[in-house]
Amino acid sequence: MSNNEPPQNPTSDPQGTSGTSGLPSYGSVEPPTGDTPPPPGGYPPPAPGGYGQQPPQNNTKALISMILGIVSVVLGLCCGVVALAGIAAIVLGIIARKEIDQSQGTQKGSGMALAGIITGAIAILLFVVGIILVLTGAVDYNFTTDFDS
Repeated sequence: MSNNEPPQNPTSDPQGTSGTSGLPSYGSVEPPTGDTPPPPGGYPPPAPGGYGQQPPQNNTKALISMILGIVSVVLGLCCGVVALAGIAAIVLGIIARKEIDQSQGTQKGSGMALAGIITGAIAILLFVVGIILVLTGAVDYNFTTDFDS
């Protein structure tokens, strides 16, 4: 036999052993003997204590306060109604901070509530300054242009 020829297939015996090595052939199943334990099955038992506490959730009033405060600052210079959004942002921010403090760690969002309070106050301040400038005549809302004079 040369090196390029495949080896001849030995005859396999009915128990799946090949040759004289006594090892089972590839893919054959060896019957379990009495001294080996069966393989473990199933899932391990759950850890004691369950899943623990739920993570803290954002306070919805704090989020609304922050959104109203930002909208009131951005739109505060063009619309007078936005001053009401600034007041609502301050009120909701104060309520949200009280709720977050009383929740004992189950709610978060104190920073958003504070942002709503600050931006709401800025919007109201800008609104008041705008009213003062209009009343003193420093700002004129007459949008006509007169280039002839």
